[in-house]
Amino acid sequence: MKELPSSSIAPQSKLPLEYGIFAVIFIFFFLLLTPLGLFNDWIPPLTQKGFYSITVIDQGDDTGYYSFIRSAFFDNDFDFFNERNYAHSQKIMPTGYVFNNWQIGQAILYFPFFLVGHAVAKILNGVGIAVSLDGYSFPYYMATALAAHVYMFAGLLILFNLLKNHYSKTVAFISMLGVWLGSSLIYYTFVRQRMAHVPEFFSAALFLVVWIKDRKSNFSNPPILAGILLAFLSTIRLTNVAYIFIYLIDWFLLHYKAKSFLKEKTEHLKFFLMFSGIFFLGFLPQLFIWQKINGVPFPKHITGMASDSIEGFNFQKYIDRFVDIFIGADWGIIYSMPLMVLAVYGLFFLKSFLSDSKPGMAIFFTFLLTISVVFPAPDAYGERYLFPAIPLLVFGLANVFEKCWTSKMLRPISLLFALACVIAQYLMLIQYKTSLKYDSPKFSLIALAETPSLIFQRTGELLRSTNFVKLLSLKNGSLYENNIDCIFMVGFPLIQVILLWILLRSFQFFIKQPLSKLDTKKLVGIIIFGIVTLLILIQALTPSKSYDEIEKRMRYANFMQNGDFAAKAGNRELALNFFSKSQNLFPDQLRPYYKKGRVLIAFGQLEEAEANFREVFNKDPDHPGTLFYLGNLMLDKGDFYQAEDFALKAIRIYPENSLFFDFLGRVYFKTNRFNLAETNFKNAISLKPDSWQAHGNLGILYYFVEKLNLAKFHLQKSIEYGNLNSSVSELAKTLKN
Repeated sequence: MKELPSSSIAPQSKLPLEYGIFAVIFIFFFLLLTPLGLFNDWIPPLTQKGFYSITVIDQGDDTGYYSFIRSAFFDNDFDFFNERNYAHSQKIMPTGYVFNNWQIGQAILYFPFFLVGHAVAKILNGVGIAVSLDGYSFPYYMATALAAHVYMFAGLLILFNLLKNHYSKTVAFISMLGVWLGSSLIYYTFVRQRMAHVPEFFSAALFLVVWIKDRKSNFSNPPILAGILLAFLSTIRLTNVAYIFIYLIDWFLLHYKAKSFLKEKTEHLKFFLMFSGIFFLGFLPQLFIWQKINGVPFPKHITGMASDSIEGFNFQKYIDRFVDIFIGADWGIIYSMPLMVLAVYGLFFLKSFLSDSKPGMAIFFTFLLTISVVFPAPDAYGERYLFPAIPLLVFGLANVFEKCWTSKMLRPISLLFALACVIAQYLMLIQYKTSLKYDSPKFSLIALAETPSLIFQRTGELLRSTNFVKLLSLKNGSLYENNIDCIFMVGFPLIQVILLWILLRSFQFFIKQPLSKLDTKKLVGIIIFGIVTLLILIQALTPSKSYDEIEKRMRYANFMQNGDFAAKAGNRELALNFFSKSQNLFPDQLRPYYKKGRVLIAFGQLEEAEANFREVFNKDPDHPGTLFYLGNLMLDKGDFYQAEDFALKAIRIYPENSLFFDFLGRVYFKTNRFNLAETNFKNAISLKPDSWQAHGNLGILYYFVEKLNLAKFHLQKSIEYGNLNSSVSELAKTLKN
């Protein structure tokens, strides 16, 4: 049958059925897992279990990546000295800049969404809904979370379309869902969206498309697109450089087997140099920005860990770590991601169209395993050093399912196994940083062992955190009470659906554009123009600091460090002196005011302490520690209304801190709202069972309302957990007698 011209098929508007099914599944998990946080009073505080939410960004990796966008847009620099909650804000480099070991690839991908978030923030202010226009309010956070969702959806679509060229659509669809829902990627899609794993997955999917296209053409085309994609992958996470082994070894072996290899050595050399040159050019902006900020092209955080591992070589330690990667009780991939183990089997032990690429893939996996063994184990959800392999493993999983699909017995078994792996991943995810600590040495095994308890006894925990489904179940009546509720509960999911629809329509168009149509000269010109533009931008955003400015910042960091040491040692006067010197050097920095305020409270200088906390509050009204201390100061003054307001705000921003609930309980106790006080003291204890403050205050409350047995129990617990207050001890003795 004669093929229709492209102009004849362009007007088709009907989406493939599998696209629609995938969109529904994606929206389902979006509603089931995305934590919205505590944005209004009708949500019970303890509903927010789990550290992350749409409105919270971790001060580690998440803020490190996000700061590139926020600082460039609002401050017109890559100087993170004034970034809120930035992990290394006191680590001043010889350049005068704050240390940064993160990369700019994610910022480039997320920047368009950030701009939309800024536009939304302006619109909200225009219609009377006050949100800050500084990159720290929910429109910006919501927009960058949506960026993660869109890129993950796009990456999975790319893999599906790549797979269906070699396997049945059903196998391609199941395999695509398996590597997502059955791996740790699901956590980074919806819970901790500002880590680099989602843009890494998306970019790796693009690279695989180009690699497979190039190998089908016997690498006859210039490797320009492959080189620049690999460079961009490496600017998202450095470990992605491992893909170079797959591409170059595959290319080399293909031509090495040919009889004309030696005759065409000049052409092969040109190919290698072109690929290497494009890769280096593409990675140059990352090296340049590290050089400008840290004074070296590779941060010492990376080179230091590598050199420490070499110098402190311990064969037994590395063997133990290697074994732990596979069968360790914490994140052993046999327990935490068994589908990926099955995928490795399919990739290396079952024949497929990629069988000739096994040598390159073997070195690729060896490189990632070496990094995982030698470098310190990642402090997060899953074996993150192995994540670059997940997009590639989809082919291995498809190989397994394709072989099972022809068997009436193996087909249902394989489907049930895949479903069991997805359910197990979900059960682990809902317990991570909620009912189980993130650093539990036996996390995977404990989480899986809790399955019967979760299903039959703790059904309320099957919905993690403040997701849409849980919040809808809490509401009686309308879905929202005010504009903020409406934005979170209605606007957010509606925007998500619209974005997925736009993506699907755009994808249908781009999937029909063959890569062979790319003009090599134009592509090289675009790449060079983009790189030069980026280098100029980096230069403009990282002007050299003067000697005086560098020395001033070094002194500031030294004063802050000495102040922290003095405060920990109990030398409050010395700590106060150091923090005051830091203030004098940089009056706009908020951290010295906060730390000085805490020391002043210990000295009993409450008015001066309040002035310091007010300075922080005026510029960062969402700083939970400042809200807590200001609330305590208001309580001491008898200003119960302000004290309650500060306590509630602190809880909304950081609901994992038991001290905040204990403080709110004290406010309610002082205002004779004993039921509310009791609830909040219990909330504090549920978050921290050994909280002597909460047990002591609850004991006093029960004594006051004449529940003496309960008072006796909690007072004794308070003393047992370290309460040295003499009045509590006396009251406990009185009740005991």
